[in-house]
Amino acid sequence: MERDYYAYLARDFGAPYRLNTEELTGQTGSADRPARQRHFQDVFLPGEERRAQGVDLLSVTTTMEAGVDIGSLLAVAMSNMPPRRFNYQQRVGRAGRRGAGLSVALTFCRGRSHDAYYYARPESITGDAPHPRTWTPPARASTAASSSRKSCAARWAPSAATHPTACTASSGRPTSGPDAARPSPGS
Repeated sequence: MERDYYAYLARDFGAPYRLNTEELTGQTGSADRPARQRHFQDVFLPGEERRAQGVDLLSVTTTMEAGVDIGSLLAVAMSNMPPRRFNYQQRVGRAGRRGAGLSVALTFCRGRSHDAYYYARPESITGDAPHPRTWTPPARASTAASSSRKSCAARWAPSAATHPTACTASSGRPTSGPDAARPSPGS
């Protein structure tokens, strides 16, 4: 019986293969970022070589959580439990797009209370209701902003006088509630 696992792998596991890895983080230079994304998707410009520049594994931070298309992923591995259900779903949802027949999401939990909570309750990170949206006024709201909020509340949603989150100080238009979709006067 073989006692050295790595000797077994080197001898019997099959032909060696290349595994080129790159990182894509907030510290990745702006010139390198698009090239790494293209190379991960097997898109090469004239003069670029797949065998030399192709990226097989891309290590990313939360900069890739939403809004960036990095192609078809077969696996997503997270080094900690994301802060909220929305973040978790954004990250694991990266795998299995574009008709991939199989996808895997793996989350490593660290010895922190947040990670331990969701490790013990995996249904919570995928099925809990989203947190309600809230608005916190600035510590020193200007008189103009306060006046704008009051004007908005009086004009668009009389009941909003008790709910300042129904209006924004910048536009004076409701952002939530039954009047949110109502067009502004004169439009």
